[in-house]
Amino acid sequence: MLREIILEENKEHYYRTLGINVKLFHRQRVQGVISFVIIWFVVFALQMYLNGFTTITLLAFLSAPLFGYLGWKNQYYKMVQMYNKRKDHLSFLFPEFLTTFISLLGSSQSDGNIIQTLRLTSDYVRDPLKAQLVYLVDSVTKNPDPESAYEAFMNFSEFIGTREASQVMMLVYEMYRYGTNESALAELEEKIDRLNDNKLDELVVRKSQRLRSLSIPSLMFITIFIFIWVGVVLVQVLGRSMTGISF
Repeated sequence: MLREIILEENKEHYYRTLGINVKLFHRQRVQGVISFVIIWFVVFALQMYLNGFTTITLLAFLSAPLFGYLGWKNQYYKMVQMYNKRKDHLSFLFPEFLTTFISLLGSSQSDGNIIQTLRLTSDYVRDPLKAQLVYLVDSVTKNPDPESAYEAFMNFSEFIGTREASQVMMLVYEMYRYGTNESALAELEEKIDRLNDNKLDELVVRKSQRLRSLSIPSLMFITIFIFIWVGVVLVQVLGRSMTGISF
């Protein structure tokens, strides 16, 4: 993540995926620079007022470009965080979408038609995946030729942003083009089961990591409290001992 923030190698992808207004984004970055420079000026002026021109004051003065750089990167950092959060959200919505899709595929309403099944599935999934799914259905409906349909399915998998999504949507595209059969359905169900298992394992790991991170502050607080309590007891004991010695 640090490399990405410094080099900004994927910023065009982030702009496109998140629907970023580039002009507004650059304006916000300039505002960030101004805000951080103001913070720098307050720190420098306060240091100068309290301590005069010392080594620390000189370092504070020389840190002006660093504050400006951090202000410029701050908005990009927020965008990367937003992208990662959205990607994590989609990675859990995608298995839900697939489970619903495979359940509706054999229903009387869809009659095995892939596009009709996707249209029905869109009623049961949540945004932001829902909007992209509706766009996929509309795109293939308007341009049903194999090349345009392939591009629409691959754009959907790119929106999800995982390797599994690319593999699964390729299967769905093949079913759209050549029709459904038991072999394709079995392969799709196997991939969905594996994807659900992986996401369940990932969820367990994340929950355990979060619980562990939450327990660390509590443990530190308890440890500090014990040290303070022991210190108070020692002060009282030593105070009484010194009082006894003075008599």
